Parts: sequence; structure tokens; C-alpha cells
Amino acid sequence: MTSVAAQMARLMTRGKDTMSTATLERSPLGERWQDDPAQIVGGGANTEHFGGALKGVRKRRKVELFEMRDVDPDRVPHDVLYNLTEEEGRLAGERALGERALVAYISLVPRYHLEAIETHLRRVGKGVLGFVVVAKPAVQTIDEMRQTDAIIKEVEAERREHLGEEADSLPAPLWVHEHYDRKKAWEVGREALPQLMEVLGRLESASVTIQESQTIESEGRQLAFEGGAIEDLSPHVISIGLGVEEAFNRSGRYSSSNKSSLHLERYRYEGTELEENVETGFVIRGETTITDHATGESYELPFKWQGGKGLGETADPDNPRANDKKAVELNFVHPETGKRSTVTIDLQHNTIEAPEEVSYLFPQTRFTDNGYGEVVERGLAGEDPAKSFQDWPTARKVIKLGHFVRRLGKTPPISYTQDGRSLNDLSREAQAA
Repeated sequence: MTSVAAQMARLMTRGKDTMSTATLERSPLGERWQDDPAQIVGGGANTEHFGGALKGVRKRRKVELFEMRDVDPDRVPHDVLYNLTEEEGRLAGERALGERALVAYISLVPRYHLEAIETHLRRVGKGVLGFVVVAKPAVQTIDEMRQTDAIIKEVEAERREHLGEEADSLPAPLWVHEHYDRKKAWEVGREALPQLMEVLGRLESASVTIQESQTIESEGRQLAFEGGAIEDLSPHVISIGLGVEEAFNRSGRYSSSNKSSLHLERYRYEGTELEENVETGFVIRGETTITDHATGESYELPFKWQGGKGLGETADPDNPRANDKKAVELNFVHPETGKRSTVTIDLQHNTIEAPEEVSYLFPQTRFTDNGYGEVVERGLAGEDPAKSFQDWPTARKVIKLGHFVRRLGKTPPISYTQDGRSLNDLSREAQAA
């Protein structure tokens, strides 16, 4: 896979020298985008997740895949497949990269993201591409984030040279597909959080859990996890955590200090093929200061972000995700009655469970879009990408927080045997030791 990804990176580099801006100057951008394709670059398993969305995209524009593997057209609908393992496919792919396209969706091994992002952002600057979407984690380090910042600045200036004031109406050049943050149950719950605090009282604690029973090896995801579970899974839990913080600041009564103290625990199941000192699971504990403007008082809100693989009861071969736990748990306490209540947003089954007194906020409690469905279809088909993907300024916050968390991991991860224990179990044991 390493050589495959490297070949793809080389293809992307060669392709950027073949572009022409003549068509840009001949027609308004809106007209150009009307029939331009959506390009999926190295989608891998991601394309299978949003294969259903591609059916809808194809009703509005052509879908072009740039792949290094065989693709089932029923699972991943497309109009054109550039098979980059063949010379003919690579040459055709290079030509396609010089043509106009609405969007390039990038999903490679994370260590190759920066090069691919730069290549396609340069296409945006030249006006042959509308915008770029990259699957999380967008980049791996703070240095790569800063390099991306510089590229975006150059690309925006170049695009303005070509389009003048028209460039101001265009989408930002780069977006991140953070599908957990776009799961419909979470979107609905997040929007209702200020109203929940009005009825149920202040948020007393919050937790985000993404715990999967399958191992990294059983899913063949060693390359995706070569940087560890924090790199792969923390963007999900951090993005949701930032959503809770943003909801506080919309509430009117409460506000967050936007500062947190964090503590990291790392775990690693025995027998993993990942390199030594690379974690397969993590627990991030934190506290942030919340101010209640109605009383003028402040309090510390404890929260927990955790994720990992090879946890809980062993996966059922017939239903490998049956024992997974993926949820946001929000615990409230009423300031006058002292009544405690819980709202649970199930990120696996895409449902909301809430007390009767706030049921009016959730006329629908079961949803179908898991962050790969209609939301992706709209974004890749040409609607406002802000409604489908995470903007780069928010992604930068996620990257910086993830970097800070990784720096807390100064001791080796705690080894454990896969015997049905959850992250909560492992964390209790670690704290008791």
C-alpha cells in the first residue's frame, strides 16, 4: 500500500503541470460548474461508505474515480474509473486532472494527504477546480497545518488574480469531511443544546465515546492507524467537543471559557501489529470553566473524550459492529430543583434519547444520515460545502488540540488483553492502580 500511495502522490504531482486556465477566462464560474464532474481521489473504504450518496450525485454531475484498486460499481457508482495501477489509466488520469471539476475529494493514507492537498489546491488557484475536500485527519502535524495555511493563502490570491471580485463569492478552497460531526442525530442534538439547558438546567458533565470491538488488524486498517488511535479517532471526539462548547456560547445564559485542562490515558491491546508505543485506544479527561450569567457564578464542567479499537465484547462475525459503543452523553442538573437528567445521542444507531419534558425539541429521534449520506451528496453535487463539511478554521482547532493531546503521551500506553473490557473499565483500573 505504501508504494501504491506513493504512485498516486507522483501522479498528482505530474498532473498539476498539465492544467490550462483558458476555459476559466471564457465563461462565468457558475456556468462552468454546471456540468463539471466530482472527482474522488483514492477514496478507498470511504467511497464504499458514501456509495449511496454517489448515486444522487450522478443525477446532477459526472463522478470520476481515481483508484489503485478494483471498485464494485454497484457499491461505488461512477461514470469514469481511472485505474492508476495501469499505464493507460495513469495517463488518462493525468489528462483528467487538467480538466475542470467542481470538487476533488481526497482520501489517502494520512501521510500522503499534504502532498495531495497542495496539488489539488493549486488546481483551485488556476481555476480548473472549485474546491477540495479531504477526509479526516486532514494533516498529521502542526507543521503540515501551517504549510497548508500558506498554500491556501497563495491559492486565494492566485484565484483572485484570475477572477477578480468574483472570487469573493466562491467557497473556501479547502474543507474537511468529518463525518461524525455531520451525523444527523448529533447535528439535531447540538442545535437543541441551548434549549436543553434552559429546561433541564446546566450541563453537569459530558462524554463522547467511540469504542469499537473489531481490531485494527481484522479490518485491515494498519496504515490508517499507523499514527495511532489519537490521530485517527480524536478528530471525531474533539470536533463533537468543540460543538458542545459552541452551543454554550449560543445559549445566552451560559458561556465557556474556551480553555481546558486535559489529562491523557493511552491503551494498547496485546498482539497489535502497530509499532511499539503506538496506542490503539485513549481516554482524554478534561475540565473547562463555565459561567452562568444569570447567577454570576462559575463552575468546572468535567468532560471525557475517548476512542479505540479492540474493546468491549468480541465482535460478532455476522454483525461485527453489534457490540460497538458510539455515543454522546450529556448530563444536566436543574439549578432550582436539583433534578438530574441525561440526553444520549447514539452515534452508531443515529438516535436521540431524551427526557419527556424536552421531547418537543425532538419530533424526530431516529435518523438515517450517518455523515456519509445525503450530507455528502449535497456537498459533492454542488450545494454549499459549509452544510456538508468542516471548514478549515475549525479543522485547525481540531488539529491543534489533537497535537496538544499527543504531546501529553509521555509514557508508554497501558497494555491490555481483549477480554471484554471497555475504555471505562480500563480507565477505572488505571486510576485505581
